[in-house]
Amino acid sequence: MKDEELMYAEIDRCKDFEYFAKEYLKIKTESGDIIPFILNSAQKRFYEKVKKSLKKKGKAWYVICKPRQLGFSTIIQGIIYHYNFMNFNQKFLTMGHKSSASSNLLDIYKRFYDKMPIPMQPVKLNSNELKLKFKDRESENKVDTASAGEVGHSDTYQGVHLTEYSRYPDPKLTYTGLAQCSKYAKYFFIESTANGFNDFRTKFIDALEGNSDFEAFFISWLEFPPYQKQFDSIDDKDRFLAELGKDVIYNDYANEELILRDKYNATLEQLHWRRWVIDNTCVKDVRIFHQEYPTYWQEAFLSSGQPVFNVEICERNRLDSTEPVQQGNLVPIYNTASEDYQKCVLQGKTSYYDLLPYLIDIKFEHSKIGYIKLFDDIKFESKEFNEYNIFAGGADVSEGLEQSDKSVIKVLDRRTNRVILTWSGLIDYDLFANEIHKIQVLLKHKWYINIEAKVHGVAVIADCFKLGVNMYFREDFNKGFPEAKDAYGTKTSGGYVSDNSKNLLISDLNKAIRENAFIDRDVSFWNECFTFVRDTRGRMGAENKLTDPGVKCYDDAIMAQAMMWRCHLWMSPYRKEHIVNYNLVSYPHMHKNNRKLHDNSLKF
Repeated sequence: MKDEELMYAEIDRCKDFEYFAKEYLKIKTESGDIIPFILNSAQKRFYEKVKKSLKKKGKAWYVICKPRQLGFSTIIQGIIYHYNFMNFNQKFLTMGHKSSASSNLLDIYKRFYDKMPIPMQPVKLNSNELKLKFKDRESENKVDTASAGEVGHSDTYQGVHLTEYSRYPDPKLTYTGLAQCSKYAKYFFIESTANGFNDFRTKFIDALEGNSDFEAFFISWLEFPPYQKQFDSIDDKDRFLAELGKDVIYNDYANEELILRDKYNATLEQLHWRRWVIDNTCVKDVRIFHQEYPTYWQEAFLSSGQPVFNVEICERNRLDSTEPVQQGNLVPIYNTASEDYQKCVLQGKTSYYDLLPYLIDIKFEHSKIGYIKLFDDIKFESKEFNEYNIFAGGADVSEGLEQSDKSVIKVLDRRTNRVILTWSGLIDYDLFANEIHKIQVLLKHKWYINIEAKVHGVAVIADCFKLGVNMYFREDFNKGFPEAKDAYGTKTSGGYVSDNSKNLLISDLNKAIRENAFIDRDVSFWNECFTFVRDTRGRMGAENKLTDPGVKCYDDAIMAQAMMWRCHLWMSPYRKEHIVNYNLVSYPHMHKNNRKLHDNSLKF
């Protein structure tokens, strides 16, 4: 073969990035050595994801939350260099949080060019501290630095690399400007170590939940083989093992090191390295280690407040969480053969309330994006048993905040103390009342539900009352007996949440969590528990919910769970034995009998 043919054959092989990197790209190690760019395990795992995205979507947009020094900036710059080498008229933007970081990234890119064999080097048009451009290909990589204002508006980019995004002066404003000039980009990488609760966390969660074009990528420090430290002797290793989990410097919560060993399969060498890093680079602060070298993504985002719930217990439950056995929506089944039903429809009366007299049953319809997640099969005992006290529910009604907080329903099976159902979604308040009633029909009316009587919750309670929902009510003993204050019971039905009553609700829930009084396999609840904190003024809530409304921290599931638990404590005890010659009197039953007197009381 002629030299020219050999050259073209080699360029064809260079379409494979891993081959190209190994044969033609050079990197500088921490010790200063220049070596071929052979992808490490973390980089390989990431590049496999990139290839799949390119094949499936034709683009690779990623938000990457990672430990320090795994080489993600290097591989992304390698991908950029490879793409510019193989294509014409491409423009990439690389941006750091400060000028030195931007310069370091451009140095990596320039090193790829400078160390490339001269016959393979593209012709260089210009190279300075801001960019490197190929003359023959008209492709370039330009660097910029994030500032407090908007940047990057003057160009159109085919690829963007934002590094240490969490440390930008105003990440949201920076991204907003860049998004307009890179909306058709083939590559868009946002990578960073975590830095508290800011727009990086928001974008990562959006990507994780499928609410953006980005995909989320996380890798634990435990998945990177170099992060381990050998012991000097067997005796040192034995002493280390005996002390494991005992020193508070290395354990943010009780037995953290033991959990890392038993649940995450961390080796003693990895835990030895962890202690060395905490001592030498994290100023003996284990929470800084969590941020810089997270084990799971939730751990990376340090909260500024004091966690309300026991972190060890929440983590243990998070690890035990499972996928729902079913997910879907509840669909009403009507007696369509009824003449009255047909007449009602012809008159245009098709609302859920209008058609309620013709409701036969509720059907569970499977859907991957359904509101309802079932974590256990719903089973019923014989009617001879105490049928009014099987299930306890709690509902938190969306407040319509900037965080797009959701309405949430939690249902506890009091026979097993398992949370069997979670309803979560954004919905109009009158329709939310319909969903609550559908759940009641699904549960054969064998429940009571505690609905938050605050802001929009009052409207939901009023609609639920008209629908005949079995609701928790607050006792008022001013006259010596429970008293309904208005026609719809909205002043006594539901749980009014003030600062004082919220403290009581959360205190009861905290005790239940600490004592393992219930089982909840829904991971979203336990994720919220990690970011539910007490601030410097003693107020409890989702991290930064009051100070930064745009941050994606929620407490909807927590409040629904707290309302559910209060309802459970309020209800009469669930009894498995037959009720024979026993006059069972309880406020729920009294309330149920009083409700029958209401003119609008319906069967369903």
